[in-house]
Amino acid sequence: MQGWSTDGESLVWTQRDSSSSPAHHYFEKSGKKAEVPLARVMAMPEAERKKLNHVAPAPQDENDMNGPGEVQTDEEATLAVVRNLKTGAEVKYLLSYAALTPQATGELKKRLSSLLDAAAYEAWRKTNGPVMTKGLEGPRGSKATVLIAGEKSMSWSVTDSITVSYIVTRGADKSVVTMEDEMAAMYTPERSAEVFWDPTGRRALFAITTAEAHTMRGSVSASVQYFIVPTPPRVEVLASARLKEEAERIAGVVEKTGFAVVTIGPATKDRPATVIYAGPAHQEAAQKIAAALPGATVDKLTWKANGEIVVAVGAPPK
Repeated sequence: MQGWSTDGESLVWTQRDSSSSPAHHYFEKSGKKAEVPLARVMAMPEAERKKLNHVAPAPQDENDMNGPGEVQTDEEATLAVVRNLKTGAEVKYLLSYAALTPQATGELKKRLSSLLDAAAYEAWRKTNGPVMTKGLEGPRGSKATVLIAGEKSMSWSVTDSITVSYIVTRGADKSVVTMEDEMAAMYTPERSAEVFWDPTGRRALFAITTAEAHTMRGSVSASVQYFIVPTPPRVEVLASARLKEEAERIAGVVEKTGFAVVTIGPATKDRPATVIYAGPAHQEAAQKIAAALPGATVDKLTWKANGEIVVAVGAPPK
């Protein structure tokens, strides 16, 4: 994970792409029989490479249920991915590419040839980040907590099934994502959590690392999962179908005022103007949102909503 964009609208990470084939081996023809590493083989002029003993894999029987056996990575690429959290749209950049074996066909390079290059990513990065702000305390008084079966902890073992809650608070408000964590087959996963804050303070990213393990069935590689929890007060945007575009615009305005929009949903009725609904504890926040939306008014929130504040979208002012 690279982090958040500076505007808090996107997450940025790198990922690996590769192609592989059954493994080939190369040996010196004279002297002690020693295998030549593929990196050295690739550095040789072709004439020198032909002087090596080349051991190709035997053709695989189509009825062989054990798969291709030993494999080698022929081509490898590193990509940077920028995902907009609101739209889900992704922009990918090709940071590096390498042919690693003589069997590399160039198909991976061809498949990725339409991506933006490393220079384009560097230009984006200079303006937009990414930013990695780690810690349990975030911007504007927000705090993060992990509860394991009701107890605070940033690391835990999964010996059966436990309830894990990822929590972000600001003042008396709380956002919670809760899920069941279960023991994996044949071993007990060891997990730990880190928190990375959106630089605008609207959201926290919980990175959950599962440690490498050695089991009766072999090694299990380390892995990371990510959960995003909005910082309260959370905002729900409601609009009729004919005002869908206006709802998207207003959601963007709400985000720019510093609040996380957690959902954009259907309204039960049309309104002639936008109304921001909030309880007594969130009147100041509601007034701040209303100030950014010409013609909007503030009213009392009298029902259980998906957020502490509800923006009911009305017809845009003429």
